[in-house]
Amino acid sequence: MNGGRKPLDVQIPVAESKVTADSGTMSGPLVAQGARAAALAQRRADVVHAALRFLCLTTSVVSLSAMAVAEQSSSIVIYGFSLPVYAKWSFSDSF
Repeated sequence: MNGGRKPLDVQIPVAESKVTADSGTMSGPLVAQGARAAALAQRRADVVHAALRFLCLTTSVVSLSAMAVAEQSSSIVIYGFSLPVYAKWSFSDSF
């Protein structure tokens, strides 16, 4: 099959390496600081989200209460007759 040639036996030196069955987690001072920084960043994000939710809830309650007590009055003059016009949100069925 080779055409009468001898197979060439070549040996390549390979450095040995030790592979351990690890859980895939890294450890050390730099990794611990990164995990701490990530936890701190997540905590800050949670606080910011909670503050924004509270702010949204507060502004919604204030605007709803302002709409509930809002009144407006005016008068329309038609051909010399003054007609009072009152607008109050409690007259609306949707509120």
